[in-house]
Amino acid sequence: MRTGIIGCGIAMPHHILGIREVKNVDLVALCDIDKDKLHKKAQQLEVKNTYTDFSRMISSEKLDAVHILTPPKTHSQVTVKVMEQGCNVLLEKPMAITTIECDEIITAAKRNKVKLCIMHNHMFDPPILKARQLLQKGTVGNLLGFDCTFFVDRKKLVKEGSFDAGHWIHNLPLGMFGEHAIPHVLYLVLSFLGDAKVVRANLLCNNSADKYKQVNRLNVLLSSEERICNLLILDNTDYPNFTIRLFGDKAALHINLFALTMVLEKHRNLPRGAAQLMQAAEQGIKSICSSGCNASKILFGRLKRRPGHRMLIRKFYESLANNTEPPVSGEQGREVVRVMEKIKDRLDNN
Repeated sequence: MRTGIIGCGIAMPHHILGIREVKNVDLVALCDIDKDKLHKKAQQLEVKNTYTDFSRMISSEKLDAVHILTPPKTHSQVTVKVMEQGCNVLLEKPMAITTIECDEIITAAKRNKVKLCIMHNHMFDPPILKARQLLQKGTVGNLLGFDCTFFVDRKKLVKEGSFDAGHWIHNLPLGMFGEHAIPHVLYLVLSFLGDAKVVRANLLCNNSADKYKQVNRLNVLLSSEERICNLLILDNTDYPNFTIRLFGDKAALHINLFALTMVLEKHRNLPRGAAQLMQAAEQGIKSICSSGCNASKILFGRLKRRPGHRMLIRKFYESLANNTEPPVSGEQGREVVRVMEKIKDRLDNN
């Protein structure tokens, strides 16, 4: 299969990792409106064919699939045009800015009989896959509620140029949160929560005169018929954080998506003091073992960088080869955007 990439920005290296591991898939062309960036990336990747017009790239290269990695405000327009030229699409998150745009993309995919997949990469990280196995086995029992924290660290923001006043990220409905944090958090929690409504949303800014010290804090409470979830999202912090804690009536799961670890905390039918000691010791040992296991896997090449990206991309191309459903549907991408719209409404009405 012949594939191309539209948008040679920050997300592109993660997609390259996955594409290069898939058999019978060749990256044959790159497209970006920034000629200098385009030629630099093409030279680094040894890709000969470069374009500043994606329609011309598709028609000239006879592509089977395209990865669309442009800013979210361009997703609907670019994706629909790509599909109209008969290409399957792997689209970066968030799927679009509004649910209306999402519907336009989904309709275009059906009308042109092409496949659409959304890049919800953390859905395929090893700790999340393991957590789902434990939930299906009943190890956690009935899932009652959970919480999630996501900190966007300052180094990442500086590296990506997000402090630049003219950066497109500031024009998103939820600003930095609408690109870096909320989409990742929502597609994960919604997969556990189900149909969700936004109960509460609060945004707190410290309005520091020094933009490098201004920390924005977003707190969101979501609920479904049977479960509740609390989200805490910070930007411009000194360190990154992405953790999820799932609480069932039999056990809890503590997931760290930066360390790629998961710790199972079981209920112990012991006296309170003994149970506390046992729990503390058990969690400490499991955390060390999990981290050590990952270190050995990395050392021996069994755990590679960005495992979620790699698996999702592989599954996307498998769905093309086998004519099966893609790993993340447009409808799943739309649901994330729907909840983002509801969070924005809550914040506007506070």
